[in-house]
Amino acid sequence: MATARRRTLLAAQVRAHVPAAAIPTLHRLRLRQDLRNPRVLAQAREHMDFLVGAVRPEADLDALARGYLACMRWRIETRWHYEVHRPAVRVEGAEHLAAAHGGAVLNFLHHGPFERVGLSVAQHGHHLQMMMAPWFFDPDAAPWLRQHALISTRGCSGFSSAEGSAGVRARLEAGQLVAIASDMPGRTEVTFLGRRRLGSFGAARLAHETGRPVLVVTSHRDAAGEHFRVHEPLDPAEFDDAHALLRRMLSIHEPAVLAWPEAYEEPRQRWGSPGVAATASAV
Repeated sequence: MATARRRTLLAAQVRAHVPAAAIPTLHRLRLRQDLRNPRVLAQAREHMDFLVGAVRPEADLDALARGYLACMRWRIETRWHYEVHRPAVRVEGAEHLAAAHGGAVLNFLHHGPFERVGLSVAQHGHHLQMMMAPWFFDPDAAPWLRQHALISTRGCSGFSSAEGSAGVRARLEAGQLVAIASDMPGRTEVTFLGRRRLGSFGAARLAHETGRPVLVVTSHRDAAGEHFRVHEPLDPAEFDDAHALLRRMLSIHEPAVLAWPEAYEEPRQRWGSPGVAATASAV
């Protein structure tokens, strides 16, 4: 175990010393290796089938798998040079962030440039409180996890989901904007992109309980590049219960994911399947 950890630390040090200017070339070379690996390609295809196969049976899953690997490889290779290769992105609908006055839930998925939502929202004068899994705060966390935490907390503050509902509620009652993903490991059954899945109920439940609005943020790309879209605030009082609110939140996310499925980070790990254990990724 100690030897494996030393190898992991050494590999991280090597990656960190690669010049930032060399990252695009390195990305092309390592992506070429990925595309020649039948096992990696098969896993990527499974991710894409799991995500959109039910609603896009005609989709070219092989092409989506190649695009998915390109996105994942870019995440991996730029992780150590995020200052250069992972800047803030533009935010459409930033005027809706005004609804965060007095506390609000910002709801997102692990799609597109999701790890830059705090940095991008900060450009518009809003400081996010980002809920993150407990392992990001472990002092012995793997180097890549520490890098992901650094990237994700630029321009915002991270806190552990181990704080539970009380931690979120306290922040909302203090008038803060709290970012919570709905595709974190959970036990709530939902329908998303035509399949029953297991996700997290926290964002909808806590917004409904506290009466704070939900700001759904989706990820997109166009000729000008990647960007976020902040949708009109959802008032929990307009929904019969938190389940109805969650269904609405996910319905807003669906078109964005369907338009750009390749940019979803490990969907088979993000969403559970009722009665099926998650599988590990080789990417």
